[in-house]
Amino acid sequence: MSAQVQDLERWAQGELMSADPKRRSAAAQQLVSSLDLTLSHASEMDKKEAQLKHIYGAEASVAQSLSVSWFMGFFTHASDSAQVSLLRALRDLTLTSLVRLERGEGLLTWALSAPTPKVRQRCAQLLSAHPILPLSHLREALWAEEVYFVRSSIILAIGRLSDPEARATLELWAQRPLPPDQELGAQERSALLKAKSALSRLHPGSSPTLSLQPNSNQALLWCAPLGLERPLCAELSEAGWRSVTPLSDAHGGPLKRAGLVSARLPTQLEGASITAERPLQRPRCSEGLALMLSTRPSRGDESRAHRLGKLLSLAEHSGASTAELIAQAQTLSAPFQYRVDVSVKAREARRALLSRSRALMASLFPHATESPSDYQAQLMARFGGQDTLILRLDALSVRPEPTRVVDVGASMAQPVASAVARHSRMTRSQLGPVEGEGYVILDPTCGSGTLLLERLLLERELKRDVNVHLYGHDLSRVAHNASLENLSALSQRYPTLGKQARFQKLDSAQATWPWFDEALMNLPFGLRVTGARGQRADQGELEELYLSLFQRATERAKPRATLTVYSARRALLERASREAGWRMMSAQDLWSGGLLVHLVSYRQP
Repeated sequence: MSAQVQDLERWAQGELMSADPKRRSAAAQQLVSSLDLTLSHASEMDKKEAQLKHIYGAEASVAQSLSVSWFMGFFTHASDSAQVSLLRALRDLTLTSLVRLERGEGLLTWALSAPTPKVRQRCAQLLSAHPILPLSHLREALWAEEVYFVRSSIILAIGRLSDPEARATLELWAQRPLPPDQELGAQERSALLKAKSALSRLHPGSSPTLSLQPNSNQALLWCAPLGLERPLCAELSEAGWRSVTPLSDAHGGPLKRAGLVSARLPTQLEGASITAERPLQRPRCSEGLALMLSTRPSRGDESRAHRLGKLLSLAEHSGASTAELIAQAQTLSAPFQYRVDVSVKAREARRALLSRSRALMASLFPHATESPSDYQAQLMARFGGQDTLILRLDALSVRPEPTRVVDVGASMAQPVASAVARHSRMTRSQLGPVEGEGYVILDPTCGSGTLLLERLLLERELKRDVNVHLYGHDLSRVAHNASLENLSALSQRYPTLGKQARFQKLDSAQATWPWFDEALMNLPFGLRVTGARGQRADQGELEELYLSLFQRATERAKPRATLTVYSARRALLERASREAGWRMMSAQDLWSGGLLVHLVSYRQP
């Protein structure tokens, strides 16, 4: 071996015995990097030796093999902490080099049966990233393993194998008889669910499908943005849905609603199966179709983790009622993929709730597989005075066409924007028909134009005889360009709509507004407002903006005009509307992005 390699080995020996984990990690990475070069070089030499054996002598090959042999010898006699560091660093090896190392030295096979549990666990984690050992090796290690956290890692490694017998191996191992004091813990149950889910995606028995076949008396549930059930009810009624009813939250709470709307299919759709191939058209104000699994009144002194745990307990023990609901809906026609949405931040509580959620899905849908990024259904909770656990069936409804092809920061989600736009129209209609030659709708803080374009699509659905003109203002050049692109994309689908809307780059706090019948404003929540010196606005500037916008609205409002405002700043809304003389018509609270947001409608002073 060269002097350079010998120096590296001596240095690594000293550093890997250090008590400092950072020094051990750095030494392991450098040593493994050198090993990767050695293995790669050896692989290239083997290829050339097969073609031109007379060029390469035995000396070069022996020198390379000695280096790999030294690494194996050093590894097997190193301390536990050094072995863990080396296994962590081996994840950076190329797959070809790792396979070559294992075939030549059997390092991973040795590490999988090492005396120290942490070393065995780290080896199993390496095999999850690079599943190169055969099922027989992992099966033997799993049956022999006595430490639960090592078993969990081996189970996850088996879940990455391409061997079709891997699932059967896990089933057999999970069904083995155990004494009462040795039953599977939460970590192993969670690992089993994850591994089976991964194996189902690798070896699907059939293409995942999901179907609903409601009878004439069965109502379906649509999810509304929390607090915006009324606009969704109006949209469903206009589309011909029957017995449309919001699930009211009778127990109070900040939202007074459950975020769900019950409705029976339109007559023309009765008797038809709802499948991923023949889905329902999703209302623009809805987030998706859902089944309810459990519901209960909440208490103010309970944490969100505790409330979700109660919902899961109800779903787990509801037994016949849940099974009957699912059987009626015929959702068990074939396996499908799902996602679990746990809105709990505490790490330990979140992990336990995820495990229970997966177990619930496994009991209700034995062939379901978890897939966080590619799914047909979502298990989620709605929290209010009445907490509800639902299964949202995303594959069974088609998302509405987008109004936004270019986005900017702090934009509304499409269902929220559509519901707010419809709420604004419903508020204005309470004051009677429009007088005059035209109807003007204004958004003086339009951003990318989403809210105004949703309102424009609603006008298309109404097919009113009156001429409607929409104006959007924003000071930001980026937002203005985005609104123009979004309007252009919408105009390509509906050419006549593009002539009704106009977006301008204006400072609405200073510019003169057109006379309007209806105004909508999604006002800034925080201080991300550009100040006069190109800096973030301070609290005073934000308050000044609110006061100025309400005052401008007072100056340019037509008789019986309405103003609908969406903001998290209740105090600023109350002061600005009071000083400008606007009279409140309605106010409600919503949840948006984890924030409590206020939707308030006013009438002309």
